[in-house]
This record gives sequence, C-alpha cells and structure tokens, in this order.
Amino acid sequence: MLRSCGHGLTVNDSALIDIITGCARGCVIAPAGCGKTEQVARAALHGEGRRLILTHTLAGVDALRARLKEKRADPGHYQISTIAAWSLRIASAFPMRSGLFITMPKTNKEYEAVCAAAVNLIKSGCIDSVIKASYSGVFVDEYQDCIRVQHELVCALSNLIPCCIFGDPLQSIFGFRDNSLPDWDREVLATFLVVAELRRPWRWEQVGNIALGKWLLRCRNELWETGQIDLRSRPPTVHYRRLPGANDTQYYGEKIRLVKEALGALKGEKCIIIGDSQNELGRALLARNVTASAVEPVDCKRLTVFVEKLGKVQGQDRLNLVLDLVKGIMTAADVAKLKKAVKAVCKGTRRPNSIEAACVEISQSQGLRPILHLLEEIPKQQKGWIYRRELYSALCGALRGVIAGTHETLIDAVWDVQNRRRHAGRRFGNRNIGSTLLVKGLEFDHVIIVDVETLKRNDLYVALTRGSRSVTVISETCILRPKNS
Repeated sequence: MLRSCGHGLTVNDSALIDIITGCARGCVIAPAGCGKTEQVARAALHGEGRRLILTHTLAGVDALRARLKEKRADPGHYQISTIAAWSLRIASAFPMRSGLFITMPKTNKEYEAVCAAAVNLIKSGCIDSVIKASYSGVFVDEYQDCIRVQHELVCALSNLIPCCIFGDPLQSIFGFRDNSLPDWDREVLATFLVVAELRRPWRWEQVGNIALGKWLLRCRNELWETGQIDLRSRPPTVHYRRLPGANDTQYYGEKIRLVKEALGALKGEKCIIIGDSQNELGRALLARNVTASAVEPVDCKRLTVFVEKLGKVQGQDRLNLVLDLVKGIMTAADVAKLKKAVKAVCKGTRRPNSIEAACVEISQSQGLRPILHLLEEIPKQQKGWIYRRELYSALCGALRGVIAGTHETLIDAVWDVQNRRRHAGRRFGNRNIGSTLLVKGLEFDHVIIVDVETLKRNDLYVALTRGSRSVTVISETCILRPKNS
C-alpha cells in the first residue's frame, strides 16, 4: 500500500517505517481510521533501543499495549504512558529540580502544573543523560489534542532524542475553555516536519466497507477545502434522513421517530448516537425516548450537583432531591405516585413496602443507606429502564464506599469512583448516546448523527468516522454546513 509522504512523494509500508524511525523531528498526518495505531506499533518494533510512546488517555494506552502484545513485542523495547502519568513520574523523581509540589493531581489545572514541572526539569539539563540512556526515541499519539504545556514538553524532549508525532488537525476538538492548543501550522509543523500522511482507510477495509472509508477521506478533503459536505453523492452505507426545521412543532417528535427507525434496522450491533456536546440533559432525554444508554462525562455535572445539594438539605427537601434524581435517570419511575404513598405512610393510613419505607427514612434522617436501598430496589420493582446507567452506577458505588467506611464523605467517594472509571475505561452496550468529546478515538459498528447543526467542522468529521459499517445523518438538509465554518 502506498502512502503520501511529505510534499507529494509516495512510499511503501516498509519505507514508511524507516522514515518514521529515522526522522529527528517528524509528523505523520493520520486521518481517522487509517491505521495510526498499527503504524505506531510497527515503528516501536523497528530498530534498536527503547521507545517512549506517549498518548493522552488510558484507553489509548490500552489500545497501543494490546497491539504491541498482539505483535509479541518485547516489553523491554518500549514504554507506553499517558503524557500526564509520565510527567508526574519524572517530575516527582526530582521534586527539587522540577519544582513539583503536587503529588496527587485531581483537576486539569493541577495536571497542567505537573506537566509544567516536567518541562522545567527537562529544560534544566540535569537529566539529559537519564533521558538519553532510557530512550532511543519518542512517539506521541493524538498530537492534535496536546495543549501548549504538553507541546512544550514534547519539544523539550525532541531536543534530546528523536521524536515523531502522530495526529490530525481535523480531529482536534478539545481547544475550548482553558485548554489552549498550539496553532497546528505556525507552531506544531514549524517544529515537526510532515514526513508522511496515512491514506489507507483501514477501519472500513477490515469489515469489507472500503467504499465508506474512501468516501470519508473525500469528506475530509471537502471539509478542509470547502467547509461543507454534500450527502447527495454518498455510498450505500451512508443514510440521510430529513428533519423538519427546528421551529416546526413536529421537530422533536420526528427526530425521535427517525432515530428509532434507524436503530431498528441495525440488528443488535453496537451503535453510537451522537448529539450536541454542550447539552448533557438533551442527550439524556433522547436516550430515555429511544431506549439507549447515555454516555456521561467522567466528571458528570448532574452527579456533582446532586452530591453537593444532598449535604445541604434534609426532611422532605432531601427526599424530593433523591426522587428527582431517580426520575431523571430511569423510565417508568412514577415519582408522583410514590410521593403520595409516602404521605399516606407518614399519616399511618398505609403500610409501607420496602421502597416506601426507604423514602420515609430518607426524609427523617441524613443517612446514606436508605438512598442506596432505594436506588437498588426501585429498578427491580418498577421495571424501569436506567438510561443514565453510568451516573447511576457511579453514585451507587460511591454510596457503598461511604457506608463501608472506605471514604469519609460522599464527595470524596464520587471522586474516587470517577477516577477509577477513568483508568478502567468504558463499557458500551448496543445502544449508546454521547458526544464527540466523549467518544473520540472509539469505534462502533454504526453511528447515527443528530443535532448536526450544532456541530463544528472538526466535530462533524469525528462524528462521521465513528461507525465502521454505516453512517446515518439526521439533518434539516443534505448539504452539511458545520457551525461557525
């Protein structure tokens, strides 16, 4: 297979690996699904010495480690880590030199401070010999997601050992709020010369869907050059469903109908529905209406707000808070009926069942055990569908931790559960709804894209490339014009 390389040159796979491992400072442009993980793994096997492989997420670490294990690579020839974990390890080994004062970072700001400490240490020159003796080179995956301090770290490493980065500017979707990204052309490519561009749609080729893969590569070019995609010239595995205008009274009902229709044709394979990244509640409501599971941010806002309020309320307000949460995470929970039953129990005119007894105890104490009992029992007895399962399981796990004495406060327990989930990764069912921010880098059999009008250019590209077997776009028009493009 030939790959485009540099300015129009082409090379075969063997020569590509030589280029990647032979460059002092290089950049491989890697469109979605074009075998980037495979190339990083093959490059790590090539040549002598030990390679440092850095990426952003633990899921990325797991994917790279699995690929290298599949190739029976000698673990002594590589070290894989997230940028954050490697920075913490190196900076904490020399705390006086690095200026590190954080040993257990929790927030994004604290992780940035750790990375800055690692930069200070490397730039000081005091561990030059350590770096050179430890690694023959470094590969950095998903480089488009590097914030400025991480870019500074990699640049500092590239002054000591050969460095090749892998990324795609069209998949950069994390440059918002406090996440300042380096300019790809003026800063990244000024340091790391493009040595190759992957052009084999590996993800789709593997499932016999090469036409979709080639079409997505054309879409990438269209988005880059014209800022839009015309769905009228699409392969058979790309489906377009027209929505009425957002102001139409039938808009939301029709959207639900079209999503259900698309789901019904998928025969039980894994599907991700991609909605508005900025509307966590809207995605949850859609999950409820189409019987899907909402993919939650690790630091779920709904859970955080609930835990903070729970410690401040008591009596009927405490019960109302808990029942509002129940109503917001599962179907068939008749909260109004339950509240009436609880009132009858309190008046002595009704004998309580286990759920009603738990509700009474919630309103009469500050204990957590009755809340856990309610959460565990109500899905069994009312036979509801828990559409915010990640939120539900995180809260139940945190409650168990406090009850067992593992944690002193529910806030601490929630943080611990979320942190462990961050390390363990996600498990998906057959029907899921999330955002590009939550599923970037992941692969599903099918993708259904709603709320297209809210997606920016890079988000649209990431959304389109999540499904290996089919893509369904539900939109007001077949000419997709990303937001702010």
